Amino acid sequence: MSQTCRFTSADFWAFSLEYYQKPNVQSQLLHLQDHHQGNVNLALLCLWLDQQCENLTLPELHQLQRAIQVTDYRLQRHRIHRRGLKKSIDHSNYQWALKEELLLEKIQQNELIHYLVKYHHASPCSVPNNYRGYLALLNQTS
Repeated sequence: MSQTCRFTSADFWAFSLEYYQKPNVQSQLLHLQDHHQGNVNLALLCLWLDQQCENLTLPELHQLQRAIQVTDYRLQRHRIHRRGLKKSIDHSNYQWALKEELLLEKIQQNELIHYLVKYHHASPCSVPNNYRGYLALLNQTS
């Protein structure tokens, strides 16, 4: 059995919820999303793997980006729609739109874990820089 089987969607989701609540994390990740076309879930995956001393290769980062293109498109469209509704609907309907977006985020995280379990090959542990690698990749494509 491959070493990557230790990666589960539930563990990644739990990490993401906890990490996102840390001071300044939400604002930094939203800045990455809104100003650098970054993907919050992919950034969180990189941070999670960094904590586990698990390295991603540059081709794997590219493949992860491709693996979530469909859900990323759906998320972006939903996010634009939700933001447009913010001032025009009541609080409970806006909260519903937020919950829908969270569900789409969770679906996207499942896709990331599916790719990771299926295709990632564990490499010898070194100092991982997945998050920095992702930021460098975004700077190349911006």
